[in-house]
Amino acid sequence: MLATSSPNSDEFAYAVGRVDVDHLHLAGQPLLFQQAVHHHQRVARHQPGQAFWPEVFTKERLEQVKSSHTNYYWSSLYQQNPQAEGSAEWPDDFFGPDIWFNEWPERWDCKIVALDPSKGVESKFGDYSAFVLLMVSEGLVYVEADMAIRNTTIITETAVEIQHQFEADWFGVEVNQFQQLLASDLRRRGEERLIYMPLYPINNSVNKVVRIRRLTPLLSQSKLRFKGGSPGTRLLVEQLRDFPNGAHDDGPDALEMATRLASRLIAKRYDPPIEVEHIYLD
Repeated sequence: MLATSSPNSDEFAYAVGRVDVDHLHLAGQPLLFQQAVHHHQRVARHQPGQAFWPEVFTKERLEQVKSSHTNYYWSSLYQQNPQAEGSAEWPDDFFGPDIWFNEWPERWDCKIVALDPSKGVESKFGDYSAFVLLMVSEGLVYVEADMAIRNTTIITETAVEIQHQFEADWFGVEVNQFQQLLASDLRRRGEERLIYMPLYPINNSVNKVVRIRRLTPLLSQSKLRFKGGSPGTRLLVEQLRDFPNGAHDDGPDALEMATRLASRLIAKRYDPPIEVEHIYLD
């Protein structure tokens, strides 16, 4: 039984609906067939985080179950994504209730935005474009994520608006596999709106799993804080908890790029000014 939807269960839910429909049709059971078709249609148009059976499993009930059990329990029984216990990169106690924050600090050392467009040739269907907004303040790293499935036009508009609101010191964009064209679009659109885009193209050459594992010290030392009440940030934390077994890792990838940029920026604080548009970061 599928109780709730998630980015990790989309394909499974769709497949279950299709198999049920075919099976019942062949069996010649009109009423059950109609019910299966109705369920299949609901699955096909669901939104991430939406309960499949709200009459029995409300969103509030599901959130209570998720918060009171391990990720292994939740993934296996409620997401149809069983994993060997202990196979996740980081233990559940890295993601306790103290990781959340409500208000951004009033003082900070630097502000960074990193974008994983998920528009390269190796991107999978359903991958998210992931923006991570990051602020370093008094030894802690505050994070908010904006994650959605977007086309390049919407990615460009969203990026410029985020920069307009957040005013990051550096704006990192992954440019692997022809995504350099997107960085050019961001610069052009920023100029049209008279918004300065401090673009920092990032050409990643290190394996993604290895790069994401660089987050371990920040997680183990409880240095990361995540924005409460933000659906994109909650999805980022879910992807971190599932890593490396989850269907998507766009959020953790963008988070790693953001922390890398922040460390570079703080290290260069007293260096001469640089033209960040022409720097590539491995």
